[in-house]
Amino acid sequence: MTSGHPTPAALHRLLTGAVVLPPALFAALALVFLGLVAYLLSTAARVDHTDRVIGSADELLRHLVDGETGARGYALSGDPVFLAPYHSSAEQTPRELDELAALVADNPAQGERLATLRADYAGWREYAGRLIGLVRDGGDPQPLTQTQEGKRRM
Repeated sequence: MTSGHPTPAALHRLLTGAVVLPPALFAALALVFLGLVAYLLSTAARVDHTDRVIGSADELLRHLVDGETGARGYALSGDPVFLAPYHSSAEQTPRELDELAALVADNPAQGERLATLRADYAGWREYAGRLIGLVRDGGDPQPLTQTQEGKRRM
């Protein structure tokens, strides 16, 4: 008959479980927590990168619209004051294109779209240069603008 006390072997198992199990569980939970923190940091970095790409694309769009507005204003009025946003856009747009290209360098599909945009912008600049030159030389821009080539290119 037993006296109700655990045997030394049972007591050893009980004490080992009481001492080893909590730190082991704590270590497992710590690993899970660290994994979650790493995942959140990675996700935050991707969100930050996406925000920078969107911000750069918005700046680029603003410069493109400014250039178009300036060229159109000059074509309609002949007033050189309208060329200020056009010239500002001509200075800023290539830099914005380069910055955006650097941001999307890790994404080949976006890089291809940006290369297409760069080529389209070069075509629009050529058209806008013809339009501005025509107005500057005293010509009538209406036949050129009626083709809506500028709108199509933009």
